[in-house]
Amino acid sequence: MNSKRILLIEDVEEMRLLVLTTLTHELGYVGAEGAATATEARRVIYTHKPHLIFLDEVLPGESALDLLA
Repeated sequence: MNSKRILLIEDVEEMRLLVLTTLTHELGYVGAEGAATATEARRVIYTHKPHLIFLDEVLPGESALDLLA
């Protein structure tokens, strides 16, 4: 088991679930979480302090570059 916290920011639910399932079940990451919007992502970032973030380039309502800033 790998305890690194990972955040996947992806607005397409099927893709988000597929990647999270792969991270947790296939690769053994216990701290993988997902967010569909920049607002959700900010909440997870501030509360869980992920070690690694996978960020979709196009998000609803706000661009990935805005979130990075």
